[in-house]
Amino acid sequence: MTLPIGKKVELEIGGQTYQVEIKSLSANQAQVEVDGKKYNVNIRVPRDSQRTSAPKPIARPKPTPAKPAAPRPASAGAESLRSLMPGMVIKILVKAGQQVATGDVLLVLEAMKMENDIRSDRSGTIGSIDVSSGQQVQTGDSLVSFD
Repeated sequence: MTLPIGKKVELEIGGQTYQVEIKSLSANQAQVEVDGKKYNVNIRVPRDSQRTSAPKPIARPKPTPAKPAAPRPASAGAESLRSLMPGMVIKILVKAGQQVATGDVLLVLEAMKMENDIRSDRSGTIGSIDVSSGQQVQTGDSLVSFD
């Protein structure tokens, strides 16, 4: 049953009926008016009481803002590093012949107005840079090749 705030209801207590107007209601308090007199009422449900008429409401957590995903290395082809997303190459940080380690940032790709560090998934020597600054790439395009 939904208790109507601002409307009169009847409560029976100890065999006596009272006309009660619910002025305000929260999870554990209510302000009521009984026979013209206002009362603040604390609402408690005993721990050992069993509800048989209505199911317990499901507590839903408040949504939290999404955390940014941790940067992932680009996908590796046989000898190349491929883009995991479409975007624009905005910075190239390595050169052909350069030694890199796993996790080194090789280039920066802008996707959906966010700058994404593209990291090496392996240690090795850069054989060639397969893109240029300002170039649009698609998912699966080769970014760099390894020797």
